Amino acid sequence: MLRTIRSALLIGLACVSWVAPAGCDVTEERPPLPFDQWILGPDRHDFAWKVHLLPPQLTFQQRYLEQIRVTIPSETLKNGSAHHDLHFLVKVADEQGKWFEPESYTHYEVPPNLDSKHELQFGVGLYVRPGRFTVAVLAYEAVSQKGNLWRGRLEVPSIKDDPLPQLNRDLPAITFIDAFPQDTVAADAPNWLHGSRMRGRWTRPLLSTSGQPSFVLHGSENNGETWDLAAEQPWLPISTPYTVHLDLILNFSERVEPQLMHEDPLRIYRLNTGRLLQISNLLGHLRMKNGCVHLGVLDTMRMQTVLEPVDAESINWAKFEETIRKLDRNTIEIGKLETRNNASAFFRDSMADIMSESGPCDDGDAQPLHVILIAVSSGLQFPSGTRIEYVKPQKDCKCRIYYLRPQSGLPEVEDDLEKMLKPIKPHRFTPASPLAFRRELASLISEIEAASRAQATIH
Repeated sequence: MLRTIRSALLIGLACVSWVAPAGCDVTEERPPLPFDQWILGPDRHDFAWKVHLLPPQLTFQQRYLEQIRVTIPSETLKNGSAHHDLHFLVKVADEQGKWFEPESYTHYEVPPNLDSKHELQFGVGLYVRPGRFTVAVLAYEAVSQKGNLWRGRLEVPSIKDDPLPQLNRDLPAITFIDAFPQDTVAADAPNWLHGSRMRGRWTRPLLSTSGQPSFVLHGSENNGETWDLAAEQPWLPISTPYTVHLDLILNFSERVEPQLMHEDPLRIYRLNTGRLLQISNLLGHLRMKNGCVHLGVLDTMRMQTVLEPVDAESINWAKFEETIRKLDRNTIEIGKLETRNNASAFFRDSMADIMSESGPCDDGDAQPLHVILIAVSSGLQFPSGTRIEYVKPQKDCKCRIYYLRPQSGLPEVEDDLEKMLKPIKPHRFTPASPLAFRRELASLISEIEAASRAQATIH
């Protein structure tokens, strides 16, 4: 039985609220469509449409993101019958022409009161491994039994001189993504459009105002940071003859002076948060031969420990992602509002606690090599007048400290967290792109392996 994936639309009016409106069944199975018959012949073009296959993008999660977009003009939807019942199907075949079982199916009944100011924009996103593929898009109008079939070639390049050539070893060739991100709708879109999302995700196809360039998917402007994480586990083993305890500490709070902003601060926050989610997901899947990886989350500006360090293997990443994306960057508890200048002391004390831990993955009586990686979504500035409380080295900590802050492409600001860490001399990672992060991740793995070997020779 084919597995159906609910595809998303770039812009929508219905079928995305908590209660689905009439005419849209978000739970229905795909009915029989003429795909198997039509795919044996040439492409079909019974009504006007445009299909765009965007270039694949490498994300910070080290998955290639591919997007397919379809636009149907209002004239097409107004012709003929007053009732239009549209079915969209997207399938992908490998280089030998075998169609993969996962597919994307969407059913949409066009409103009868459609006017010339609207067009239908349909879109699908998927994660793809390097290789050559054929993408097929079917649009079928059930009332007239007319339809279109489009085929296009998709080539996803391998990474030249790949520092992590086995990372994709266990990943599927394709994975359809359930929904388009909220950022697929521009900030200046009408209010009724922004009111049509579910949990910040566009989950069905709908109508958009035609001729409005503001309704363009933002996917080409970033590296897929606002897309849902891929669920599959990459292959990231670390050869550690001596026990290593890796603490991955994430800080999602940020504060940037408004005068330095060139875009909507909320959108920048979503991009930064998504980038760190992708990075932390990959780091959370590091697998020590001897040792463990623990993940904790701080919200320094609110002086909150969102997640005490836990075994990364126990994390439900779908729920973790949902929790992090729901964090309210603008809210601070009333009791902490007047003392927010203590945020520096909160971070200092949190780091002191982490460095003082001997680690839960001890190897007998030997103290494990403690690696602490602090990853932040962006540079953080404390409120004016905050006293900087420096993080001091711990005498008994056999620690290697790393500080990872991805570059956002915006003007650099002074990072108070990095300033606080100067006394412990962390190794800095500042990847400016997904490929740069891939190379720095390979370097991190090599450094941990070398440090573990060195400790093993001593003991």
